[in-house]
Amino acid sequence: MKNVGPLVQLGVVFFIVGDLGLLLAPGFATLLWVILMGLGTLLFPVCLVLINLRSRTMRGAVALSGFVQGVGYTIAALGPLLVGVLREATGGWIAVFILLIFSAMVASVGGVLLRKPIFVEDQLQPS
Repeated sequence: MKNVGPLVQLGVVFFIVGDLGLLLAPGFATLLWVILMGLGTLLFPVCLVLINLRSRTMRGAVALSGFVQGVGYTIAALGPLLVGVLREATGGWIAVFILLIFSAMVASVGGVLLRKPIFVEDQLQPS
């Protein structure tokens, strides 16, 4: 695919619809909401593939991979802690689902930025 933006947006939609379903109608079609949230995880392999697709050289791929995975896994490691703190502080799940929906919306920005095939090495070239 030359434009992976729609694929990213699809994953975001899966996450948001699944989260909203569990938030607003948890007793209705629960399996559907969970399946949609599971389909949203297509963002993870897309991100891993993009590391290689958006670098021209092995050195660029290694540098990008180190940065992306280092930052990504650090943020991901804080997720369960933040969910637990929010749940404990509010006594409910509404704030947690708002956090999950907000984080999916942040991923949507990535889908917009990924419309054009831009390579890391091209961004680092001096003008």
